[in-house]
Amino acid sequence: MIFIRCGAPLVLEDGNRVNYIFSILTSGSNQDLYLGILQGIGKVIDKRSGELDNCQTPAEVLDILSDSSSTMGAPLTAADLARYWPRAKDTDTLSVAVDQMKRHNIYFLPVYSAKDGKICGVLDLLDLLKAGFPEYVFRLNNLSMLKDFQPVDYFWKNEANLKIGAYLRDYRPYVIRESITYPEIFFMMVKGNRRHLLVVDESGEMIGVINPNEIINKMLRP
Repeated sequence: MIFIRCGAPLVLEDGNRVNYIFSILTSGSNQDLYLGILQGIGKVIDKRSGELDNCQTPAEVLDILSDSSSTMGAPLTAADLARYWPRAKDTDTLSVAVDQMKRHNIYFLPVYSAKDGKICGVLDLLDLLKAGFPEYVFRLNNLSMLKDFQPVDYFWKNEANLKIGAYLRDYRPYVIRESITYPEIFFMMVKGNRRHLLVVDESGEMIGVINPNEIINKMLRP
């Protein structure tokens, strides 16, 4: 095993910060072993990061892992794959949403109500593209009569005045509980054709988002 504690967080292109790097050799034919170790390391970082920060010798790191070995074989759950995700308010303008997506290199945003602070919808790239057309365009069969119409120009002219709340889609089909295991996560993504899932705790508060990068980098091509 190789363990690297970063002196300063490494900031990735998507804005996520890396504080620790673990390199562990496991079997390439035993998914349960790999996923169990992945889940266990995640729990150690979540619960004992302060102790990892204070380790002075390799033996101290191994002691922490040894103490946490009982959790290494637990099933991988939605909570293990969820990551912090940028969000917006329903009273924000579309320009705020685009800036968030550009800054964090994403195309999906959870949106919260400015009144009660609870999640009230989600905003996808397709919802932003819809804002590039006036309402009457969607009553046409095609755009052949509007050859000079430019959706990007229309969007740029209106994005600072259009509220996110008018373009939201229902968030409920994207919600999963933190305790759901990874086969159920795959099933929900495939059945619902969802690339993102909102992970909530027992009280319904969002703890993070599962996105395609987590699936590819941690499960399909670790």
